Amino acid sequence: MRWLFDFLYGSVPAEFESRFGLEESVRRLSIATRRFVFLITKQVAVGRVSENWVSLSRVMPFYGNFFYFFGGFHEHNGRVVLSGRFALSWFAKAFMTFWLGFTLLWTSLAMLAVFARGDLTLWLFPLIGAVMFGAGLTFVWFLKRMSRNDIAWLSRVIRDSLSR
Repeated sequence: MRWLFDFLYGSVPAEFESRFGLEESVRRLSIATRRFVFLITKQVAVGRVSENWVSLSRVMPFYGNFFYFFGGFHEHNGRVVLSGRFALSWFAKAFMTFWLGFTLLWTSLAMLAVFARGDLTLWLFPLIGAVMFGAGLTFVWFLKRMSRNDIAWLSRVIRDSLSR
């Protein structure tokens, strides 16, 4: 079960050191990102940037954003550091938690019904649950696959804004 938890809720830690002071670092990262988007023609970093909370995602035309950077600025040994984690969006995690939980419940109850009734003609119901569970895992894999370049791209945007 640990692999399933890591697969869905796992994250990648990241730290970005800034050449500037705290206020200037926040200002520079804010300039490099947008607060929200409606129509875009090229990929942009979108999210919220403040001293205590940074939430950024890569948004491209006609493409969903599923991987986010969550973190915050702090001072460490006299240097300003943005530290946080890259992870799937909370919506994707919540939806897939519901999906996978429901399919596990469905499969368990269906298997109990098959064994309790002793009727092997009901085998289709647990099979449907197992297929739906597999479809959920495939969907999470697909989201991660689609977002595989988001970490490198967002890291570059953050690094460039905090170092130039």
